[in-house]
Amino acid sequence: MSRGGEEPRWVLPSLCASFHVSSLVCLSALFFSFPCGWLAVHVSLAFPVVAGILFLPALANLLLASFMDPGILPRGAKGRARLVIQVLRDEDRRFGPRWCHKCHCYCPPRSFHCPSCNVCVEGFDHHCYWLNNCVGRGNTRCFSLFVAFLCGYNALALASCIAYLVLSSGQVLSTEKACAIVVTVPAAFYLLPLLALMSSRAKLHAWAKRTHRLKVYSRGKKTLLGRAWARSWAPA
Repeated sequence: MSRGGEEPRWVLPSLCASFHVSSLVCLSALFFSFPCGWLAVHVSLAFPVVAGILFLPALANLLLASFMDPGILPRGAKGRARLVIQVLRDEDRRFGPRWCHKCHCYCPPRSFHCPSCNVCVEGFDHHCYWLNNCVGRGNTRCFSLFVAFLCGYNALALASCIAYLVLSSGQVLSTEKACAIVVTVPAAFYLLPLLALMSSRAKLHAWAKRTHRLKVYSRGKKTLLGRAWARSWAPA
């Protein structure tokens, strides 16, 4: 228990992440049970098949990115003396380990101290509140796959719900229609942000960059940290 009866810092982020996962699962259950089920019977079985192909990898990569180690660097002992380490230079730019005063250790290039987790993460990209975890070298591919599959699944769910509402427009308002509307509203709300996020992730991977780091390309020339953009997709 924390001092003064205050809740620990991890409680609220954990609740937010749990809410996001629960919302995804519950809305998906409504989608597969009512509009998708109706379309499977009256239109085609392709609707639930394609939706399942997109939903299951999205959920799997969400869980993997949430629980995988993003690349947390081990802490050093307090009072540890800073060692003298040779610094690399490329075109008057300085590259080398950076000393973290909170973790008492040297951080390799592309690493950063996450204030939310209070740890240094190798290949730090950003802290994701959907996952309650950092996105770093260890889970960046899982996060990108999660975004890609979720974007496709969200677009399909929105299109399916609209198709169901149009095809069943002659029927009276029922529980099935109400559930379809409940799924349609958040699907429409998140579609554009998800498309923007997926586009941003694709651009970052293509140029071997991270969200929270300086550009590694300058004046069209590669630096020591920005070679072989395909490495960002290759297994670690």
